[in-house]
Amino acid sequence: MSTVTRTQVRAAIQRLIEDPTRGKPLQLTLNGLRSWRTSDWRIVYRVTEAQLEILIVAVGHRRDVYDRIHERLK
Repeated sequence: MSTVTRTQVRAAIQRLIEDPTRGKPLQLTLNGLRSWRTSDWRIVYRVTEAQLEILIVAVGHRRDVYDRIHERLK
């Protein structure tokens, strides 16, 4: 991950901290997770019911981040 991308991801995480519901709700086998995009990268995360905590599940390029999560869930 380049320095520029890292900076973009950190800024996106800050925005998610301010409003965790910004991300797109995922469906099917990834139900309960949300995804926020920044350039070609995705931040996949879960928000606790009280919305006091954001658990980042993965940060990766859009071409393979969801496949990597599916592999972890097996």
